[in-house]
This record gives sequence, structure tokens and C-alpha cells, in this order.
Amino acid sequence: MKHLTLPLMLLVCVGIPACNDNDCITCPVCPGDSCAATHQLTITHDGLQREYILYVPASYTGDEPVPLLLNFHALGSNAQQQMAFGDFRPIADREGFLVAHPQGTQSESEPPLNFWNVSTEGVDDVGFTAAIIDSIAADYSVDRKRVYAAGMSNGGTFSHHLAGLLSDEVAAIASVSGTMTPPMVVASNPVHPTPVMHIHGTEDPLVPYDGRPPFLPVATQLEYWFEYNNCDPTPITTQLPDIYPDNGITVEHIVHEDGDNGVNVEHLKIIGGTHAWPRMVGEVGSDVDASEEIWQFLSRYNIDGVLG
Repeated sequence: MKHLTLPLMLLVCVGIPACNDNDCITCPVCPGDSCAATHQLTITHDGLQREYILYVPASYTGDEPVPLLLNFHALGSNAQQQMAFGDFRPIADREGFLVAHPQGTQSESEPPLNFWNVSTEGVDDVGFTAAIIDSIAADYSVDRKRVYAAGMSNGGTFSHHLAGLLSDEVAAIASVSGTMTPPMVVASNPVHPTPVMHIHGTEDPLVPYDGRPPFLPVATQLEYWFEYNNCDPTPITTQLPDIYPDNGITVEHIVHEDGDNGVNVEHLKIIGGTHAWPRMVGEVGSDVDASEEIWQFLSRYNIDGVLG
């Protein structure tokens, strides 16, 4: 594995020991022996050199296995932008898990756009994801029963794709503004009950809430997952507090519970929301923080179902 020294290699000292990880690049002197570290990494898969950014919290010691979250960017975005836009790093610092931010390949469109392939033909992004998991697990102590996927838009759609085609590796997934397509449903073949959280704005112009080819309506996608998991088809719906009453956005939490192995299928319906990663930011923020909600959901499960 080759480690690239690039400007986006950020090493953030968080106040416990000085970095001794050989992967650290120009490690700063910290008041202790470890630092939170961000690494730009490459692997070769299917004849292509592929990249990802790995965030390692300062609390990581390697003494015991920790969860791994794969965080996928949107169409036209990139790993670095997703690391900032759909930021899990403060949560990883608090909860002690690794976060990988994979980089897609470029489409054949004009102009070319970074994307995730949700077809069973073409670039093997499912295999690339499996290779990332193996590569990280070779260098770090990863709890292979607690590998999760989440993403924005095309990255969220790809997370659903992984739930269907890489469920022997992925325990649970979450998607923001990215729904499945009919061919994805046909190809989907999960091997265990799969917890799914989906977050979507009702006014999304790019991936409409009620669907538009090639995207399924949110309701149809939820039905696929709660039927597969044998969840209660009648959801429990809760209106969340309207923290910012002047922004025209409210949130419903829709839960299909009691699936096999204790899994749920959950939906945060962002009423009035558009194509965005909800964040609680000042007076113009959302009533939910997508990163917090996603981690609270995913972390309840391992590949065998609900924990504890």
C-alpha cells in the first residue's frame, strides 16, 4: 500500500500522546503519545489505482477491535469534500471508530464526474469497497462484524447497493438523498437481516422523494427493506421537535421495527428539505444532524443483528 504525501493529509493533534504510527506523515508533537490522524491512501483493484482517505481518532490504540464506517461522496463530489460535508470525525473522536472516505472513478459523461457504479457491469466499486475493508483490517484492529456504510446522493444509493451485494461484509447502512433503482432491487441479494436508515427531503429536486426514473420512490425502497427484514409494515411515526421554526423544515421519524435479529428500517422524512445532508448549524440549520442520527442508528447493530 502506498501512502501519498498530499496537501489534504491533515494530522490533527488532540492532546493525548505523540504519533508513533508509521503511517503518520510529518507527525506533530502532541502532549502525549497519539494524535488523531488523516491519511491519503491508495490500493490497486481490478487493474486501477484507487484512493481513499482514512481518519483514525486519537483514542485508537490497536488493543481491541473498533468499528469501521465507510463514508461515500455524492456524484461529482470527492472523498475530501465528503469528509467535510458529511463529517463523522468529531463523532469518531468521541466514540472511537475509524472512518474511511473512498474516492469514486470518473464517469464517461462530459464533463466527467466522480461517481459510484450501482450497475453490475463496468467499474467494480463493490470489489473496491471489499478491498478497502481488507486493507484497513490488515493494518488496524477492525471489528469485522461492525463495518458500516453511509453516503450522500449517489454515495447513498451505493450504500444500498452494498447492502444488497456486500452484506457478508457490511452490517448496516444509511443513505442521505440517494434511493435505489429497479435494477438494483433485482440484483440485491443480502445474506442477513440488514438495518437501514434513509434520510430524504420531500422537496429534493435531484432525487425526488416520490421518485423519477431511474430512482424509486422513497416509500417503495422502504417497503423493499422492511419486507426483506420482516419488520412491522405499520410504522411508528414521531414528529421531532421543530428546533428552527422559521426555516420551513420539520422532521418525521418513521420506524419499521421488530425485524429479524432485532433490526429496524428507519426513515427521517425532512419535510420541506431539499438535496442536502441535514446539519444543525445556527438558526438556518436542520432539526436533525444527519451524521449524529446515522451513527446512533448504525452503532446499535453488528452483522448478527441488534447489539446487547
